[in-house]
Amino acid sequence: MFRIETFRLIVRTFRRFLSLTLIVMIGAGFMMGLMSTPEVMRKSVDRYYDEYNLQDLVVYSPYGFCEEDYAAVKNADGIESVCISKEIDCHGTDISGVSKVIRVSEISKNINNYNLKNGRLPEKKNECLYVYNDFGKVYKIGDRFVLDYGSKDINDYLSENEYTIVGVIESPLYIGKMYGASNFNNEEIDGIILIPNVNFISEYYTTMYVTLDGAKDILSNSDEYDRYIEEKRVDLENVVARQQSYLRDRLIAEATETLDANEQLFEQIKSEGKKQLDDAKKQLDEAHIQIIAYEAQLNTLDALVRSLQSAIEADMGVFNEIHDFTADIETDIDHFLELLGLNGHYPVSGTMEYLYSEYNSAIAQYRSVKGQLNYAKSQYEEGLKKYEESLVKYEKEIAEGEQQLKLARAQLNDLPKSQWIILDRDLVYQLIMYKNNCEQMESIGIYMPVMFFLVAALVCLTTMKRLVDEQRGQIGVYVALGYSNMQIIGKYVSYALLASLTGGISGIVFGQMLFPSVIYSTWRMMYYLPPIKIMFPVKYAVLSVGSFSVLMAFITAYVVHNCIKDVPASLMRPVAPKKGKIIFLQRIPFIWNMLSFTSKITARNIFRYKSRFLMTIAGIAGCCGLLIMGFGIKDSVSDVLGIQYREI
Repeated sequence: MFRIETFRLIVRTFRRFLSLTLIVMIGAGFMMGLMSTPEVMRKSVDRYYDEYNLQDLVVYSPYGFCEEDYAAVKNADGIESVCISKEIDCHGTDISGVSKVIRVSEISKNINNYNLKNGRLPEKKNECLYVYNDFGKVYKIGDRFVLDYGSKDINDYLSENEYTIVGVIESPLYIGKMYGASNFNNEEIDGIILIPNVNFISEYYTTMYVTLDGAKDILSNSDEYDRYIEEKRVDLENVVARQQSYLRDRLIAEATETLDANEQLFEQIKSEGKKQLDDAKKQLDEAHIQIIAYEAQLNTLDALVRSLQSAIEADMGVFNEIHDFTADIETDIDHFLELLGLNGHYPVSGTMEYLYSEYNSAIAQYRSVKGQLNYAKSQYEEGLKKYEESLVKYEKEIAEGEQQLKLARAQLNDLPKSQWIILDRDLVYQLIMYKNNCEQMESIGIYMPVMFFLVAALVCLTTMKRLVDEQRGQIGVYVALGYSNMQIIGKYVSYALLASLTGGISGIVFGQMLFPSVIYSTWRMMYYLPPIKIMFPVKYAVLSVGSFSVLMAFITAYVVHNCIKDVPASLMRPVAPKKGKIIFLQRIPFIWNMLSFTSKITARNIFRYKSRFLMTIAGIAGCCGLLIMGFGIKDSVSDVLGIQYREI
C-alpha cells in the first residue's frame, strides 16, 4: 500500500519531486564531474605517455655518458629500456633576423617518441624536425635556422650550423607551451628542433633516458606511480654508485697520459731551445772575438798610417829644396845613360814615392779592415738583438708552458667526483606543471562539491519540511490506523530516495559528459594534449549518488520523526500559526511608521519563521558564493596567464 501511496504522492507533488530531482542532479553532476576530472586528465595523458614511451627517469652526468655506461644501466634489474642522447642549447636566428634559444636534440630514440604532425622526416644533414608550438612566433615547414654558440664555434659541436624545417612533430615530453630554462646562459627555451644523429661531433652523450618495468601499468601523475618510481630509483642508484666514476676515471687516465706526453715533449722542446740559444751565444762570442781582432788590426794599421804620414811630412821640406837641383842632374844622367845605350832612371825621388806607396797601401788596408769591422759589428749587434729577443721569448714561453702544465696537472687532480643525477618526471618543467594542474583540479573537485552538497541539503530540508507539513493530516491518519513510525518514515524516505536516485544517476551521466570535457578543453589552451578519454569511475559514481541519497534520507527521516511525535488528533488538525511577537524594529517608531503594511508583515514573518529565513539566506549565499568563485577563478587564471606569458 505504501508503495502505491508513494507513487501517488509523487504524481500529486510532481513539481516538488522534480525540484528535488533537479537539485540532486546538479549537485551529483558537479560532484561526479569535478571529482573525476583529475582522473580523466591523468588517464588521458597516461595513455598518451605510454603510447609514445615517455621516460620514467632521466639521468645526467657532469662528464657525459659512454657506451659502457649505457650497457651497465640497460642490464640493471627493473629497467625496461634505455636511450642515450646528445643535445645542445644554442642561439638560432631565422630568416627574418629574430634570434631564439633553440634546444637541438637527436632524432632517433626508442624513448620519448613523437608523432609527425605534418611534413616528412629529414633526409639530409641540414634538415630538421620542429616541435610544434603556437605560442609566440609560429615556425612552419621551409623556415631555416642559423645556429651559433655565442663566443664559441658551433662547429665544434655540430657539423652543420644551418637547418631547414622539413617536418613538424608533437611529443609527450613537450606538452606545454613553455619549455623552461636552457643550459645556454640560463635563458628561456623558445623552440626545440631534432636533427640527424650524425651531426653531433662529440663521442660522448649528454642525457640518458630510462623507462622502468611495470611503470606503464600504473596511472601516471598518481601517488602510486610516484611511490613505484621512488622504489625503482633505489635499485638504479646501486648501479649508478658502481658505474658513475667509470668515464671520469677513463678520461683522467687519458688526460694523464696526454699530459705526461706533453710534459716530455715540453722538456724536449725546452732542451732543443736551450741548445739553439747556446749555439747562438757561442757564435756571438766568436763574432765578438773577431771584432776584437779587427779592432787590434785596425789599431796597428792606424799606427802605421800615422807613422807613414809623419815620415812624409818630415821629408817633404828636404824634398822641395833639392827638387830643382836634382831635376837637372837627373836630366843629365838620363841623357848620359841614353848615349851609353842604357835605359833607366836615377831615383832621386824614389824615397817619397815609396813612402806614398806604403802610405796608400796602409790606407787601403785600414779602410778594408774598418769596413770588415763595421760589418762584423752590425752583424754582431743584429745577432745580439735577435739572441736577446729569442732569450726573452724562450724564457717567457718556457715559464708559460711550465705554468700551463702545472695548472693542467692541478686541474686534473682537482676534478670533482662524477655524481650522476637521477630525476623523475617531476623535474621536467611541462610534466610537473601538468601534474600540479591535476592536483589543483583535485582540490577543486573536493571543495566545490561540498558547497553544492550544503545547498542541496538546505533545499531538501526546506522542501521536505513543507511536504511533511502538508501531509500532517495524512500522517495522523496513518498513526491512528496503527502503522508504525518506521513504516511512516519509510514512505517519505522512499519518496526522497527515488528523487535522489533519479537525480543522482542523471547527474552522473550529465556531469561526467560535460565537466571533464569543458575543463580538459580549457587546459588544452596551455598544453598540447591528446583527445580526452571519458570514463565513469565507480568510486565517484557511488560516492555522488550515495552521499546525496543518504543526505536526503537523513533529512527526510529527521523531519518526519519530529512530526510524528504528536498524537494523531493533533496531527490531523491544522498547525496553529505561531504567536506573533513584537520585533526589535517596532521599537524604533521612526523607521517602523515609515514602512508599508506589506513591508511590516514581511519583517514580522522574517523573525516569526527564523529557520526558513536562515535557510533562504544560506541557500542564496551558497549559490552566489559558487558564482563568485567561478568568476574569480576565471579572472585569476586569465590574469596569471597574461602576466606569465606576456610580461614575465
